[in-house]
Amino acid sequence: MTWELAQKYFIDPTFGGALVPGRRNVLTSTVDLTGIAFLTDERRLSPLISRLRVSLNAQSDVEWDADYDFRAGRVNTSTILFNHHFGLFTIGAGDALLHTPGEISSLGTKPVTQKFNQFRSVLGYGNSNKRGFSGAVNLGFDVRLNQLQYGSAELAYNWDCCGVNVEYRRFALATVRKRLF
Repeated sequence: MTWELAQKYFIDPTFGGALVPGRRNVLTSTVDLTGIAFLTDERRLSPLISRLRVSLNAQSDVEWDADYDFRAGRVNTSTILFNHHFGLFTIGAGDALLHTPGEISSLGTKPVTQKFNQFRSVLGYGNSNKRGFSGAVNLGFDVRLNQLQYGSAELAYNWDCCGVNVEYRRFALATVRKRLF
């Protein structure tokens, strides 16, 4: 079992003038702590992050990640993931709750927080770090939006020194983007 608690203190709350008030700002010093763009105005403290990982046995593991923003007075993210291995096969499931800060639009309306509740599933075979075939399928469905937000499929073959990998990814993340890779 491992448990990580972390929070950052920012000496310069404007990040040297790089911070754009009213917009979600993603900076290296914040994204390496949490994937949520919590910077929308000047601040000295990041949200408090918690990362709890438990290996139930050699085949199963559970992870619970949560970010609490004291300024907003809410949990920004809460994600629970479970994986189980049957020999070379892996199955996994998870649920992620996410609150992202809104942005001030040119119309001057009040920013609206976007909320997501995403279920994830994965089915995999093999080991991508060992010799031989491996593959995986991964899907994410958002209950609040009633849509498949992402899907991916991957096939790989590794030799002793190198490998070949073929992937297909589809993203439809609300108003953020709709892409095919």
